[in-house]
Amino acid sequence: MYFLLASLTFLVGYLVSFLQQLPDWGNLTEVLSFLAAGGSAIVVAVFLSFLAENFEFWHKISAKGKLVLSLVLSIAVGAGAYYLSSLPELISFVQPYYALVVTIVLAWLGSQVAYMKSKANAYGVCSSKKK
Repeated sequence: MYFLLASLTFLVGYLVSFLQQLPDWGNLTEVLSFLAAGGSAIVVAVFLSFLAENFEFWHKISAKGKLVLSLVLSIAVGAGAYYLSSLPELISFVQPYYALVVTIVLAWLGSQVAYMKSKANAYGVCSSKKK
C-alpha cells in the first residue's frame, strides 16, 4: 500500500512539473521540441481519448492492440517532430500559417466552451427549450 501511495505521489509531482513546462502553442519550434522531448505521448493519449473513442473500429481492437498502437503512434509523432525540428527553413516558412491555424482552433474551442456554459445555464434561446 505504501508503495502505491509513494508511486502516486511521484507521478503527481512529475505531472505538475511537466505541465509547468508546456510550450507556447503558437510557436512551432517550441511545440516540436515539446513533442520530441516526450510530449508526443500526451498528445497521442488525448487524441485517442477524445477522437478514437467515437469510432466503432477503436472498440474492436484488443487492449494489447490499443497499447501497441498508442506506443507506435507516440514514437512516430516524437520522431517526426524531431525530424521536422531539424529543418529550420521549413519551420520559418510554415510558422505564420501554423500560428494562424492555432489561433483559429483556440478561438473555436473557446467559443464552444462559452456556448456549452450558456446552454447549461439555460441562457437565451436554450432556456425556451428546457421548459
